[in-house]
Amino acid sequence: MQNLPRMPVNLRPGRCAVSFSLRSTGWSKPALLTTVAVALAASLAGIWLLRGRPVETMQAVRSDLVQTVVASGRVMTPQRVAIGVEVTGRVALVPVREGQSVKRGQSLIVLEDQDERAALAQAAAAVAQAGARVRQVREVGLPVAEQSVLQSEASVRQL
Repeated sequence: MQNLPRMPVNLRPGRCAVSFSLRSTGWSKPALLTTVAVALAASLAGIWLLRGRPVETMQAVRSDLVQTVVASGRVMTPQRVAIGVEVTGRVALVPVREGQSVKRGQSLIVLEDQDERAALAQAAAAVAQAGARVRQVREVGLPVAEQSVLQSEASVRQL
C-alpha cells in the first residue's frame, strides 16, 4: 500500500468497526464537504436521467366519435335531378337538416317574401284600377259613343 494513512481498527468478536479521523485522511473539511456535495449531485442527476422526462397524462372519457370528412367529387343519381334558383333573396327558414332525406315537392328553403307580397298587392291594385277604367268606358264612354254615332247618322241624313 502506498502512502495511505493508517487508521486504527477496533475489532472485537462479533463486531466489525472502522474509525478514522479527518486528520488521519489528509482531507480538509471544505474539500470533504465539496466531494460529498459533488457525489450527491452526481447521484441525483443520474437518478433524474434514469427516470426520464415527466409525461403529461389525461383521464380517459367515454364519448361519441364525431368525424367530418370534407371531400370533392361527383354525386351519381339514378335519374337526373336539377336544383336551381330563379330568384334571389334572403333565406328565412331551412326546414331540413344536412343529410336528411327529402320527398318530392318538399321545401328545402323558404325565402323572405316581403318584397314579393308588396309587388303582388301593387299588381292587384293595378288590375282593380284597369277594371275600373273598363267599367267607366262601358258605362260612360259607350253610351256617349253610341249617341255620337246616332248624331253623326242624323247629320248625314240631313245633308
